[in-house]
Amino acid sequence: MLTSSPSQSRLAALDCLRGLMLAIVLADHIDFMALNSGTIRHWTLLGLGFSDAANVFVFLSGFVFGLAYGKRIQREGRWSSLKHGLFRTLQIYIGFIVCVSASGC
Repeated sequence: MLTSSPSQSRLAALDCLRGLMLAIVLADHIDFMALNSGTIRHWTLLGLGFSDAANVFVFLSGFVFGLAYGKRIQREGRWSSLKHGLFRTLQIYIGFIVCVSASGC
């Protein structure tokens, strides 16, 4: 299932899975902190061998990154792709700093 724009080859299912893994990580932390009984934790991926929802999220994020930047590297070269990735990282961290500053934490 591709997104509506034909120029993008991003899979919406991968984004949904990443969101689901983040929700599971959040449920694990909230359940542990609030109830300390682990009622939700029994049904999530927490402690599934050496893996849990956070590891699955990181894996899926790396996979999506490879899909997004693999074609760019082939098309524009490594240096241009690296500059674009670093600029995007800077945008994300500046947005994070602005949000944290605005919330007063």
